Amino acid sequence: MQKAQFVDLLHRLSQLSWNAIQSTNRRGLGHEKIPQNIIKSSIPKHVTEDVNLIAFRFSGKRMVGYRQRRTFYVLWLDLDLSLYDHGR
Repeated sequence: MQKAQFVDLLHRLSQLSWNAIQSTNRRGLGHEKIPQNIIKSSIPKHVTEDVNLIAFRFSGKRMVGYRQRRTFYVLWLDLDLSLYDHGR
């Protein structure tokens, strides 16, 4: 089920512009910025300090990565919600 919801999220996001994504609710199709200093995993060296990490939700889980121009690069699938403190 998670796999299907993940693929559905990717498909739905691919149909929207970044402006449309930015205007959606973060709990829906929207996203939230994640400060690099709260990530509990090692961050790849090519992800410099000026890169904004972004989390998208699916099936109660998170997909975390960054945007470069029109492309979103997935760095982590946070399936057990241990990548960063989710404020629970």
